[in-house]
Amino acid sequence: MNIAILGRGDYSLVNRRVDSLRYKGHRVFFISLQKHTKEHDDNLYIKPMAKGLVGYLFAIPKVVWLLKALSYKAVDFHGASSYALFSLFLRRKFIISIYGPDVYDHALRNRLIKKMINFTLKRAHTLSCSTKSVFEYLKPFKGLQNCKYAVVPYGINPIVDYDERRRSFREKLCIGSETRVYFHCRRFMQFWRVDVIAQAFSELKEKDVRMLFLFPETTSREKLLLDKVKMELDELGLMDKVIFIDGLGYDEYLSAQCASDVFISVGENDLLANSVLEGCLCRNVMILNRQDSYVDAFPSDNIVWIEKGLENKENIVKAMLEVLVSDSKKEDMIQANASYIKEHYLEAICTDKLITEYDNL
Repeated sequence: MNIAILGRGDYSLVNRRVDSLRYKGHRVFFISLQKHTKEHDDNLYIKPMAKGLVGYLFAIPKVVWLLKALSYKAVDFHGASSYALFSLFLRRKFIISIYGPDVYDHALRNRLIKKMINFTLKRAHTLSCSTKSVFEYLKPFKGLQNCKYAVVPYGINPIVDYDERRRSFREKLCIGSETRVYFHCRRFMQFWRVDVIAQAFSELKEKDVRMLFLFPETTSREKLLLDKVKMELDELGLMDKVIFIDGLGYDEYLSAQCASDVFISVGENDLLANSVLEGCLCRNVMILNRQDSYVDAFPSDNIVWIEKGLENKENIVKAMLEVLVSDSKKEDMIQANASYIKEHYLEAICTDKLITEYDNL
């Protein structure tokens, strides 16, 4: 099948989806206004004439021309608040793949943008998302009750070299084999409560623990928060226990996760992020706040939960301490989560679900 996907060429999730479809023998025209991370004959880059929304508007003629010139059976717009703009000029059935900030942040910034996105969502044949909890985020938009929905996670490939990844990454950071490492890998912003997590870690009295913050390159606003957190940790004499790394490639990121012991995610909102699935396969104990997307995805008994709305320093400290004891229980949780992910969320399984949705178009 020939498929057109419009999305960020530099976004690892979209790249992995495209790679997985191509691996299964499908031809994918990957159209992007961002330079592609990987080279491929069917990757089509359109250089934007401006930044942000204006860049997308100026690109409309080229994108529309491409969509008319290419021969494909299914088209998938990745991002309700970005690439779905081009679906306004399409007279055929299409899918919109929704990300979290699309609908709970970017789309609600002003009335005009909200109306435009509401209109594009109503026109879609299928609204695809990683979790059924997207319904909650779509409540501000009208007329979507009768839309077709598809729950299609991105999926993750098995980790076959866990021991080597763990050993080599720990050696690189001079972390001992017995040291417990807490891991956080979302953007460095208050939305993900990184400052509260750092404060909670500073309360731990155990000597042989580390905190690893892994994040994409920071914006100017995020840099301010990063500097503030570093200053507070420095005043407490804890900078030698907290590691900050930005801009790691996906492969090294997986090694960092294998080198860690405890995954923490207690943000304000989230869909089913791939990093959560990866945490399970990289044998992390999972500390999560009780969001619908997480509850829908995992058996409850194998997660250390923090109640939604109670993600304060005291409760995060309590959860951090809980995972330092009872090794046998932790091993049971780790094994159960890894087995569950392999059964339900491997990339090949999720790609087959997506192909079914493309066939339905």
